[in-house]
Amino acid sequence: MSNTTAIRLYEKMGFAKEGEFIRHRKIDGTYDNALMMARFLID
Repeated sequence: MSNTTAIRLYEKMGFAKEGEFIRHRKIDGTYDNALMMARFLID
């Protein structure tokens, strides 16, 4: 996961980590993981 600034912002906005895709993409010859995040609405 290369974008830690965006992850922190999403968490501050109420998003939670749901899952992680291991070796999801290859950037400049190095594999990178990707996060799945969601915001749950509560009535």
